[in-house]
Amino acid sequence: MKLETRSFQTVATNSPALLNTAIASIPDDVVRHESSSGPEAATTLDVGKARRMDQAGKLSAAVIGAALADGDCADGGGDAPTPLDRANLAAISGTAFGNVDGSMRFMRRVLEKGANLASPADFPSLVPSSPVSHAAIYWGLGGPALATPDLSATAESALATGLELVASGVSTAAVAGS
Repeated sequence: MKLETRSFQTVATNSPALLNTAIASIPDDVVRHESSSGPEAATTLDVGKARRMDQAGKLSAAVIGAALADGDCADGGGDAPTPLDRANLAAISGTAFGNVDGSMRFMRRVLEKGANLASPADFPSLVPSSPVSHAAIYWGLGGPALATPDLSATAESALATGLELVASGVSTAAVAGS
């Protein structure tokens, strides 16, 4: 098995307020109304396709789009990029807790107003694998899409899971990160 890794610059912080501010500001910069081509095309999302995603889903889709663009390689003799086969490509996202803020808002509404007034449309976004699953659907990935919760080792856990999926033959390639 040939292992090739690509690195993406990430920002880590222990401040929940700073992290929430960063996540809240990114999707507005990622989703574009116009179609684009070139290097920025993979990091912009189609507004129509991304309309049902929450902010974390849009961020995941943008990052996975950039990884897919980076993973495209030149075919044997030409300069034209050959897209990765997405039919069996896995997407793994590391997460420490999932959507804590969304879960708190959802449960606060349930406790204050009753379960009958809780929004069923909000519930699917509370599952820890929701952002990576939305991104996998957006990009048409046919392999497993899952989250690996592992507190302080989320990136390592996601990468190890991706390697295991590829080594075992479950997927031909994997996009993994935290």
